[in-house]
This record gives sequence, C-alpha cells and structure tokens, in this order.
Amino acid sequence: MITIYPKEYFLIQIIFAQKVCKIKNISFKEAIQDYTNIAQDLLNISEYPPNKEKGWKELLAIKHSNIPNNITTKWYEYYKTLPHSEWKPKDLKTLKYGMFSYTLYPDNTTISLHAGNVRRGEEYSSFSSKYHDENKKDLYRLIKEVSKQNTEVEKVRCSSWINNIDSFVELFPTEYRESLRIKDSNNFLGIWQQFLNKDGEIKEDLMENFLKKVDFSKSLEQLKDAFPCKVLIGGVDIECFRRGWWDILSGMELKSKLSLVYNLNT
Repeated sequence: MITIYPKEYFLIQIIFAQKVCKIKNISFKEAIQDYTNIAQDLLNISEYPPNKEKGWKELLAIKHSNIPNNITTKWYEYYKTLPHSEWKPKDLKTLKYGMFSYTLYPDNTTISLHAGNVRRGEEYSSFSSKYHDENKKDLYRLIKEVSKQNTEVEKVRCSSWINNIDSFVELFPTEYRESLRIKDSNNFLGIWQQFLNKDGEIKEDLMENFLKKVDFSKSLEQLKDAFPCKVLIGGVDIECFRRGWWDILSGMELKSKLSLVYNLNT
C-alpha cells in the first residue's frame, strides 16, 4: 500500500516536537498537539484541540521509547491501518476547483484558501506554471461561486508556505503579493508539506539540513528559522479580483479567456 504521507514526514515532526519539549519545558503530548500537523495529517482530525477525538487518544496510548525512530515506526504502523492513509490517484474531472479548496471564517466574511498537489505521479506538480491558466480558472470559479452563495464575503486569505511559490502567487491580483507577510505566531500547521516532492516523497536534502538546524537550536525563534520556507499570510478584498480582471486575463490564450469571462458572468 502506498500511503499519502511517507514515514519520514512524521519523523521530522516528531524530532521537532521533542526539541520543542526541551526548549519550552512542555510535555511531548503538548508539543505534538501545538507544534506539528500530526493530528491532521496522520489522524485526519481537523478539530483543535484534538484531545477529545478517539484517534488522538489511541495514538498517544501506543507504547514506545523516547527514540524518534521508534515512535515514528509505531505511529506509522498505526497510520497504515486507517482508511484515509492510502494514496489513490485523483480523478481531476471530479475536483470542482482543481487544486483549491476553502473554508469560511465563522462570520462568513472571509474565504480561507487551501491548495495542494493533486497531480502526484505526473510529470509536473499542480503548482507548476504549466497549469497557470487552468489553476487561475479554478481559483476564480471558486471565488465567484462561494461569494455568490455567501454574500457577506468581503476578503480572501491564504496562510501557508506555498505563498513562497511564485507560480502560485501569480494566480492572484497584484494586491495579494503586496499583502504577503511572515505569519508571526507559533502556528506550525501550514508549513510541513514543503518537505515533500511532487510525488509525495520526502526531500532528503531538505530534511537533512532542517534536522541539523533543529538539533543546534536553542530557542523557539531558532526553530522557526530552521524551516526553509516560512508561513506567509496574504489577504485581499474580494473586489480586487473584480477590479483587476482584465489585467489578470493578460497572457492567457484566447480560448481560455473567453471561457473564463463566460464563467464569471453567468
């Protein structure tokens, strides 16, 4: 069975959590919960904190030594028993917004965008400039449909390491790039997948350099600096998508332009 996430992906988070324990003088449970994305990626739990979830309790109840490889092996074996762990090729025709998904803020005024590589196993990842026009159409279709269904929506935001990728940022109005800033918080959720390549395998050189920096870190700030790409947060008014529409269309093939204009006006 091929899993969505490789074993090493969890190993680096466990080593990171153990270092956080030493620096912050907190429990391993707390470090895993607050400084990694294991609850979501290993257990598929989106609720925070996850401590009421059955899977979370079962994971933490697994007996292991304090050796990272031992913890990782036992947790990975548990992960493979979960139905959501198996990787299956995506049928792109069934994905309404391509690589994009979203959540709404509780007050329904802001769209929080998410994006992931849905082309695993192909020659190019979803973030490749090769799919620029297609991705742009998916993004604007999402914005149009969600804002139409939720008339209170005023802003579009995205908080992730993927904001470091030029081909991703170029999908947005220019105001979005101008708004980007490093997220100044201790949230370590939208940062770990930078260690995976387009085929879902660990980037070994990146992992090795990261773990060296983690090992030498003496503070939480140094741990943050160990990440190759930082979490950047960007956000713009939804009107920016409408005002800059013709600029956004520049560079597209005529057929794509006509299709996109039609979709946005129907």
